[in-house]
Amino acid sequence: MHDERSPDEIIAAHVAERARLRDDEVVAELMELTPLPDEDDDAYESKSTWAHVYVFVALADVAAIRKLRPAARLLLQRASYAARELAHGCGAFASLEHCVIARRSMPCARCSTTKPTSSATKQSALSR
Repeated sequence: MHDERSPDEIIAAHVAERARLRDDEVVAELMELTPLPDEDDDAYESKSTWAHVYVFVALADVAAIRKLRPAARLLLQRASYAARELAHGCGAFASLEHCVIARRSMPCARCSTTKPTSSATKQSALSR
């Protein structure tokens, strides 16, 4: 059966399905998720690869909404280079990334953790 929904609609449905999950269940699903193929991989010709990408993006959205810091490293580990670059421009990932990076520096009212002091701090936090 062909899914006539747009990618945004598919991702929103995945996010809604995961709304009932506990935080540890979301993290567990991320742990089980296989890494995305690199951007030049022929796998992207397959609808199943795109279905996998939509789940990945939905999990990133859920993690950002809930500020699930343990999810950030898991997402980066499972992202292809292209997806990591895409994620840095994604609002959901940016929100989650802020909390992960922030907890390593100064107090931050936005997420009750810490705030980055420099771009070097940001790069260092992402590489951990």
